[in-house]
Amino acid sequence: KAKHVTALMKAWEAEGKSPQLLHNRLSMLRTLAGWLGKEQIVGHLDDYFPPERTRRVTAAKQNRAWEANGVDPLAMIEKAKLVDSRLAMMIALQHHFAMRVKESILFRPANAMAEDGRAIEIHAGTKGGRPRRYPIISQAQWDVFVWVRDEVAAGSEKRVGWSDCTFEHAQNQFHRLIK
Repeated sequence: KAKHVTALMKAWEAEGKSPQLLHNRLSMLRTLAGWLGKEQIVGHLDDYFPPERTRRVTAAKQNRAWEANGVDPLAMIEKAKLVDSRLAMMIALQHHFAMRVKESILFRPANAMAEDGRAIEIHAGTKGGRPRRYPIISQAQWDVFVWVRDEVAAGSEKRVGWSDCTFEHAQNQFHRLIK
């Protein structure tokens, strides 16, 4: 009943749950109520909390981009080559193709060519599982793709991430190495 949802909201308020968590949990409750055919028992977040309590801040407070912090990404790629070639490939893919960390770790260059070599398509690690297509518009991008493709093809596993790591371990290793 609606009174149970209200009691649950009061309990979460007493626990001091974050606005993001409140939005997420109310959404789950709304979905469950819909499955049960009782959509009317779950109200809007504003029905349970004042708007200032549930306001989410989604804008970044500081720019974390390397260029904005005085770091040259190309120099970092060269330094990374001295430490670990896989790390350097991931950073290069992130810089030249705007890939996310997860996309660069799970990237499989052998499966990525699209549009007769004018673009690459990413399937693994994308948000929502939707493929993303990156056009190859510069010689530097093509050079990075060829380098990554050739290096990965020489290994036993056909993805950029370290072959002896699970994704979680590779992600931790990536963040540890770039610090």
